[in-house]
Amino acid sequence: KENSVFVLENVRFLEGEAENNLSLSEHLASLGDYFVNDAFAVSHRANASVVGITKFLPSYAGFEMEEELKNLSHIMEKPAHPFVMVFGGGKATDKLPIILNFRNKADFFLLGGALANTMLYLKGEKMGNSLIEKEIDGGDFVAYAIPRRNRFLGHVMHWGGWYPDYVLRLIRKDKLKGWFGELHEQPLIDGETNHLKHPLLHDSHRNLHDMVEKTNKWSEIEAKLLYESGHPKMNFFRFFSAGFREFWKRAIVKLGFLDGTVGVIEIIYQMYSRLITYSKLWEMQLKSQKK
Repeated sequence: KENSVFVLENVRFLEGEAENNLSLSEHLASLGDYFVNDAFAVSHRANASVVGITKFLPSYAGFEMEEELKNLSHIMEKPAHPFVMVFGGGKATDKLPIILNFRNKADFFLLGGALANTMLYLKGEKMGNSLIEKEIDGGDFVAYAIPRRNRFLGHVMHWGGWYPDYVLRLIRKDKLKGWFGELHEQPLIDGETNHLKHPLLHDSHRNLHDMVEKTNKWSEIEAKLLYESGHPKMNFFRFFSAGFREFWKRAIVKLGFLDGTVGVIEIIYQMYSRLITYSKLWEMQLKSQKK
């Protein structure tokens, strides 16, 4: 009936809610004419009542949601200091991306509950029967690779080999023996590693200027490593092969073009990055010949 109000019990227990089932989303959408999301605390969940329902109804953010986003934006852009962040709860994998995103902005992190237990465990402390993150609590693993979700030029990448982009970053302190590698530093770990399921949002390539600057810096290092390893002399065929291999990998095998305009830009950029590296290698080899 018109002007009706429906009060639903906790939809988190409905079958298909956590899986973002479209049938459930459509059923929930049939109860109204508009969808207004005012539940900031659950908006990170890709559930039927949060994400799926927006496919069937005109959708808007509520006033409370708007206020939360304004406050959060202010904190992220211009935080007052000392800036202290307090975390609790049982899921470390939900909080870890936030902690990493604020690691250069916050002055202190205060951790409590099972989250603190998990961090103490990763430091090498014995936790006994204390509650820690389920994804970490099991087996003899001493380190975990996090699936990084890369965001280029404001677009979250799904193709081109950019997801899942695993990085080994969650490591028990007593099992980390050091770091190695000049170009992409990697941890040296004493023990077995495993993979986590929850992704970490990684902002990279925020604008084209930064992309080119980064390439100029890192291509110099990579070219130097190739030169010192005795790479064969560069010629036309090797230049062509390097560019074509990068295009084949990003565009054809990994379907990078499915990420739209940013995907195409990234394919071209990766080819450019590869060719600049080999061009600098060629330059080094040329200088060596003239000596």
